[in-house]
Formats: sequence, structure tokens, C-alpha cells
Amino acid sequence: ITVEEEQYALARLAKIQAQNARKAELRAVLAQTV
Repeated sequence: ITVEEEQYALARLAKIQAQNARKAELRAVLAQTV
């Protein structure tokens, strides 16, 4: 695995984790309003 590939993989992982965090936040907000 090259440095570029590693950086790309880490960036994708961070992006996915950020999306999951946002979804969890939205779910928490929706749970509070119901």
C-alpha cells in the first residue's frame, strides 16, 4: 500500500465516520421531538 493509497483510505474512512455521526445526531434529534 502506497502513502497515497493510505491517505485516500483514511480520508474515505473519516468521511464515512462523519456521515455516520451526522446520521446519529439526526436520529437523536428526531427521537427527542417525537
